[in-house]
Amino acid sequence: MRERAEAAVKEYLEPLVSADGGHIEVVEADDKRVVIHLSGACAGCPGQPFSLEGGIVPVLKRVLGEHIEVVSR
Repeated sequence: MRERAEAAVKEYLEPLVSADGGHIEVVEADDKRVVIHLSGACAGCPGQPFSLEGGIVPVLKRVLGEHIEVVSR
């Protein structure tokens, strides 16, 4: 699962996040949960909750399955 999560982040999410000066990485992943860490311009950004719920979570659920819980640290 971790490899699939990292591939999804690299292909779909990292280009978008890095375009705004941020960085996203997978901290851990299993069959039920993916933990990500946002840094760079994303760290402390007031728009972070909107980016998570409006973009990051839906992409990861689409690729990994609707049952996946996405947690940001």
